[in-house]
Amino acid sequence: MSCVPFFSKLNGLLYRREFARLTPQDRTLARAWMLQFLKSRMEDRGRIDYSFPMHRIQRKGGKIYVEGVSLEALADQHGTPLYVYSAGTILDHYRRLRGVLRVLDPLVCYSVKANSNLAILSLLARAGSGFDVVSGGELERVRKAGGKASKCVFAGVGKTEEEIEAGLRAGVKAFHVESEEELQAIAAVAG
Repeated sequence: MSCVPFFSKLNGLLYRREFARLTPQDRTLARAWMLQFLKSRMEDRGRIDYSFPMHRIQRKGGKIYVEGVSLEALADQHGTPLYVYSAGTILDHYRRLRGVLRVLDPLVCYSVKANSNLAILSLLARAGSGFDVVSGGELERVRKAGGKASKCVFAGVGKTEEEIEAGLRAGVKAFHVESEEELQAIAAVAG
């Protein structure tokens, strides 16, 4: 089985075979929602609009807070550089996308190469997310974070025989095949 991303920049979240199951009217709605979703995320000059209701990031009295916690206080406590993520915002985005596509019952896959932080991967795995991985190392990170290999799609060019074997042993959902030669390599390893 091969899966071809329909919206590649949305981290391979929607696949053609699921999109093909939609009626023409539902396809139009899905496309319109995707465009509205992306436009609503950005201000006119390309900056993220933090006032959008699903963000848990706020500015109060000239200071920035994430889920009610002051970034300044966190920086004082932990030093800088410091990476702070909003679990609520991540889950809001995942659930909204999953909700709007519910008629398809798709496997929504987070691209691990976007951010392989174990806490984020674990958060998404607990929410039921799938994962788009491009290496054996990413597959292992997903599994370490509690993600299921059966909800992983193995993408990326130049998969090694070892990575193909690891994916097959782990039971990944699918391989994204980049070429006929790669398909033959996967078939040879699979036996």
